Amino acid sequence: MIDLDRVLRKHARASSIKLAVSVGSTFTLVISVNVLKELMKLAAKGIQKIPAPVKIAFLVAIAAALIHPRSRAKIIEVGKILWTKLNDPRFKAILSSLTIQTFEAFDTADKTSKEIEASLPRSPKRRAINFARQICAVEKRPLTLAEIASRMKKAGYVTRSKTFTAYLRRLLRGSTNFIETSPGYWNLKLRARSAA
Repeated sequence: MIDLDRVLRKHARASSIKLAVSVGSTFTLVISVNVLKELMKLAAKGIQKIPAPVKIAFLVAIAAALIHPRSRAKIIEVGKILWTKLNDPRFKAILSSLTIQTFEAFDTADKTSKEIEASLPRSPKRRAINFARQICAVEKRPLTLAEIASRMKKAGYVTRSKTFTAYLRRLLRGSTNFIETSPGYWNLKLRARSAA
C-alpha cells in the first residue's frame, strides 16, 4: 500500500507548476506544465500528420531563402542577434534551471500518476453479453444484430473486430437469455414471452 495522501499532494504540486512568459510590458502568458506537455504532444502529432508534399515545399522554401543573397544576409544577421542574446550567461543559467525543473516536474507528475492509477481499484471489464442484455432489456421491441452492435458501441463497448456482428450472433445463439423472435431479430426470452 502506498501513502496516497502524500502521492496526491506530490502529483498536485508537480502538475500545477506554471510558467509565466512576459510578452512586452503589458501582457504575461501563464501556462501550466501539464498544458505545455499536451501542447508539445499535439504539435508532434500535427507535424506527423502534415502531408509529405507540404513538408517538401517547406524545405524548398527554406533552401530558396538560404540561396538568395539578401535573404541569407538577413537570416545571418537575425541569427547573430539571437546568438548574442542567448549567449548571455544569466540567460543560460535561467534557461538551464527552468529546463531542469520543468523536466523534473514532468517526471514526478508521470510517476505519481502511475502510482495513483495503480492504487485505485480497477473496474471489472463488462462482457459483450452484458451490454447486449442491458440494451435489449431497455428496448420494447426485438432488435437486429446491427442495431444491438451499434448501441453497444455507443454505450462504451470497445471492439476492433471487423466481424463483430458475426461474433455477436454466435454469442446470442449460445446464450440462454436471448431468442431470435424472427429471422435477424433478437430479444430477451422473458420479454418475448411476456409480449406473447
